Amino acid sequence: MPQGLKSVADNFEQHIMAEVALVKEVEDDAHKMIFMRKIMSLHRKFKTYVNDCLLEHDLFHEAIRRVFSGICNVDIAGSSPAELLALFCNDVLKRKKENVLGEDIETTLEHVIEVLVLIEDKRLFAESYVRSLALRLLYDASIGVEIERSMMKRLKGLLDYRLITKMETMFKDLQISSETDAEYKEHVTNNPEEDPGIDFSMTLLSMGRWPSFKLFDLNLPEEMERCIEKYSTFFRREEKPKRLRCVYSMGTCDIDAHFEETTLKLKMTTAQAAVLVQFNASERLSCQQIMDQLKLSHQVVAKLLRSLSSTNCQILLKESGTEEVSLTDVFLYNSKFTSKLELVRVPLPCEKHIISVDILSTTRCAIIRVMKSRKVFGYEQLVTECINQLQHLFEPRIANIKICIEALISEGFLERGKFDRKLLKYSP
Repeated sequence: MPQGLKSVADNFEQHIMAEVALVKEVEDDAHKMIFMRKIMSLHRKFKTYVNDCLLEHDLFHEAIRRVFSGICNVDIAGSSPAELLALFCNDVLKRKKENVLGEDIETTLEHVIEVLVLIEDKRLFAESYVRSLALRLLYDASIGVEIERSMMKRLKGLLDYRLITKMETMFKDLQISSETDAEYKEHVTNNPEEDPGIDFSMTLLSMGRWPSFKLFDLNLPEEMERCIEKYSTFFRREEKPKRLRCVYSMGTCDIDAHFEETTLKLKMTTAQAAVLVQFNASERLSCQQIMDQLKLSHQVVAKLLRSLSSTNCQILLKESGTEEVSLTDVFLYNSKFTSKLELVRVPLPCEKHIISVDILSTTRCAIIRVMKSRKVFGYEQLVTECINQLQHLFEPRIANIKICIEALISEGFLERGKFDRKLLKYSP
């Protein structure tokens, strides 16, 4: 048959499009990841058909490429497939009971790369991927460092070398941090007078090489401040040219809490722990007293107190029955608290640090989207356009948008105009 194989390939392409159309409707955010997983499964299925049944012929591979390139470069319910693919990767690389596609990890990662090749805007994928990687590494939530490194090697050649360098620095930082932590513990063992009395460790990150995390000053209780001071003294002796700045928003604490009927281990954020430790000295404290001690704003302390007095984990009791936390509201330590769990995870405040990281990541992705379509755009116009794109997701802050713009300029993704500094140019 003249052109018979092409005719079969055309029919094959129509069949793929028909199957894809069955899963293409996405109603809301909850369905986006389900959609992405189905698309990944379909891509794998048709690749298997071509490899196993159609002699890996180029005509059929090209049919797959055309269909899935069209899908992978059109926004899905307001989200870029590049971002969704990065979130899919995060699901695969997080420590969990099973692989999301039911395959071995290495096979799934190869499949991710095959789909990533089809995506035009790989920077959106890279932005989301690097932030997810940072959180997996910092919270020991990764399936394994070797597999993470294996994925990073696969990404070389597809992503900007500067982002690959960032990821390499992140792995290096964790290795150096682990070695430094071991040296510190040995130092404390050999010098008992340097023991702060609390099991303490710090992860050392290179400034500018990790994603931007929320920074705030916190007046720690004496017990916790002593840990920072002892470690800082040790660090300055070993690393004179460097200085430390604590990122309290990323810190966690395990606290032994004594109640009337039991003693429980509570896992919480550093800021939550700083609030709770105040009740060692007093059973009743007002919101204003806690604010004065920790030097935090009313908004922040109110969220911390709500998380510690929530019905799910009522470690503190609020004297008044109102939901809002005023300056004069008084909280008491709930000595009658009980739990069937030996380790109780205290609910995070509403505005937890990971959300703030996701907000910055989403903001950066919005900036890149706008600049990719505009190529050259005014600074203030870019800020306005980003607000328009983000306001349906959260209340965007101009300060955050400007921070992200400056970060993208310093990383080489954007350039200022040579003659007009108020113009920005997309740097592909």
